[in-house]
Amino acid sequence: MLLPRSNTPRWIIIVIDLFLSVAALFFAYLIRFDLKTDIAIIKDEWEILSKSLWLYVLIKFFVFYSFKIHKGLVRHTSTEDLKRIVIASTISSGLFLIFGLIRYYFFDKYYLFPTTVLLVEYVASILLLVGFRFFVKLIFLESVKPKKIEERVLIYGAGVSGLITKKAIEKDGGSNIKIIAFIDDNKKLSGNRLEGVAIIHSSKIE
Repeated sequence: MLLPRSNTPRWIIIVIDLFLSVAALFFAYLIRFDLKTDIAIIKDEWEILSKSLWLYVLIKFFVFYSFKIHKGLVRHTSTEDLKRIVIASTISSGLFLIFGLIRYYFFDKYYLFPTTVLLVEYVASILLLVGFRFFVKLIFLESVKPKKIEERVLIYGAGVSGLITKKAIEKDGGSNIKIIAFIDDNKKLSGNRLEGVAIIHSSKIE
């Protein structure tokens, strides 16, 4: 087993989310400078960034905590969790823009972050937060797979009921079932994939 069965403390998830967000911000600056490491430019940008970095972390923490993105069990990440991450990230970026305008017009004529940095940071932070959760979920699913010989099965129907059946089987940690395909009478679905599983027309089954 690669992961503990007990739930990870929520404060650890918050710290990881904030760390990934800061990593996304620095990555955005690297992209802005085309990955060049000009010491003089870095010093100038750091002089500006250092005054707003604390506010970046504070806003991220407040918004993430308000939307409770740390409350979802990472190993059971769902589309609802992903939706909360996207909404929280969007609101955070909106607040950065607002506070940037306040800083520019009422303080030192500098924005919190350049617009290009905000755009890259927005995309990168979502990808890192979502990627982290899917990575943990993948490891968890692999860790609970039974070591006994798998039973290969087909699910008849590639509609809602078939998808529910697939999810129910996958959530059963003690199951040794491996879903190899969906069977469906709809020829339009044949050859497609549903959550990574092939859909086969019923005429192809002996």
